[in-house]
Amino acid sequence: MNFITQAFGTGSNIINLYEQVTKLEKYYAKILQREHITSEIAMLKFSIEQAMNGSTEAAGYLRMHGEDILNDIKINLNFAANGQLRMIEESPLVNEKSEKYANEAYCAAKMAGRAKREFQYALCEV
Repeated sequence: MNFITQAFGTGSNIINLYEQVTKLEKYYAKILQREHITSEIAMLKFSIEQAMNGSTEAAGYLRMHGEDILNDIKINLNFAANGQLRMIEESPLVNEKSEKYANEAYCAAKMAGRAKREFQYALCEV
């Protein structure tokens, strides 16, 4: 039994988590940067990589803080989407760019939610 199996069950869900975080970082980089979330994503991704490589410290960090970090990311992205939608409702001059941003922020928040679920599944396997 390797370290990943001991810390996160079969390891398949931690790999799925890594893939979700990588997709979030890749597809929504502009939104993450604008909302000042890039450092959280980078730290989370680094910790996942280190845990996958056998770091007990990184695995412990993820077990203690991973769900909270993902939840904060999701909340911040939802807040950004709602803020843009509120601007659209309040101002007739708001353009299509704001609608696109709100939609992308909402989609990014959904992806963060999927990553959070993968994290929870990984912990449940233990």
